[in-house]
Amino acid sequence: MSLHDKGHFRRVAVTGMGCISVAGRDICELRQMLYAPQQLFRKPTRVSLGFDIVVAEIPESWYAGEFKSQFDTVAGRMSYVAAQECLEDGRTRGAQKPEGFIMGSSAAGQEQNETFVFSLLGPGPVHSHDFFKRGVVASAGRFVSEQLDIQGQMMTISTACTSSANALALGASWIAAGRYDSVLVGGCDDICATTLSGFHTLLLTGPSPCQPFAAIRPGMTLGDGAAFLLLEPLERCLAEQREWYAEVAGFGMTADAQHMTSPSVGGVGAIRAMQQALAMAGLKPEDISWINAHGTGTELNDRVESEAIHSVFPDTTPVSSNKGLFGHTLGAAGALEAIVSIVAMQSGRAPQNFFNDTAGPDCPVRLVPGGGLSLPDRSNVLSNSFGFGGSNCSLIFCGNKGQ
Repeated sequence: MSLHDKGHFRRVAVTGMGCISVAGRDICELRQMLYAPQQLFRKPTRVSLGFDIVVAEIPESWYAGEFKSQFDTVAGRMSYVAAQECLEDGRTRGAQKPEGFIMGSSAAGQEQNETFVFSLLGPGPVHSHDFFKRGVVASAGRFVSEQLDIQGQMMTISTACTSSANALALGASWIAAGRYDSVLVGGCDDICATTLSGFHTLLLTGPSPCQPFAAIRPGMTLGDGAAFLLLEPLERCLAEQREWYAEVAGFGMTADAQHMTSPSVGGVGAIRAMQQALAMAGLKPEDISWINAHGTGTELNDRVESEAIHSVFPDTTPVSSNKGLFGHTLGAAGALEAIVSIVAMQSGRAPQNFFNDTAGPDCPVRLVPGGGLSLPDRSNVLSNSFGFGGSNCSLIFCGNKGQ
């Protein structure tokens, strides 16, 4: 039985969206890039490193501004751009200011800590620094709350690459349970030396662009990003005859608790997350129109995720990863790829697996080819997010197009 079939739970609608990534400074630019993609990865400019690497770096002019805030950080500014677009988008559909706010991040504020430490080690003056205001992972959420005057409950989730996916799932549960009538959910992360060096040390990234699910996978490409969605009760949207994008129909959250960085053998945790999401949505595996994969482009992740998908879904289910377009945005990935899932349903076309059409022999999945693949009007899309520490989150969205 699905969650919304149980009388005391409410169905959850997405009524606003906003994002920023190397693929565009808003939803409109992202949509254009999804179906007319370009290779956007470059060498980093904001950080200096002792090794060669390509990244998906957002131009600073896209989030620049004059802010007098004790919580001001790069991640916070990116988040503000995306959250502001989301709330403005929601207002065009009659949405009110959110009563709750949940955001996820892996390392927001870390660039502030780096600046301070590097000034301590360098010959110049030492920078002033308040760790508890700008250096903690919650700094970006505090900045957004302050700039957009969000007065309701605010929560920050940090579960590595599943952070914003878990934020979305938790926000949906708040709406479903009747705790709030509107919740802003999303996440952010910005490229910093700590993150780039850490993944480089683990041999998970390199100087070549990522190739998700390819036979030869040189590693992931890390990127900047922030993305937010506004959630409301679907029943209210229907009663008020308001427009809405999609329904958050189901989610599954599991924890492998097996290894700090590696997924469980055979993708057991990923399988359970996808099965839980299907059960909550009241859907069968064959009901899923397209899988928006986590697909980082590393040897282990892509193989384990492919095996997990293969064990749950029919061989004909199309699969693609967005990370070849805008990189792995870490704490923002779940929310950003949720938006891609919804944009795809609205557009009636699943985006291609950027930029690789052929799955490697260890990846038993059917990849979406160049140019994308048509989706039915009434689509159901599953979006995966998996993270360090064995954190897994699968989300299912049901489209509004044609309904």
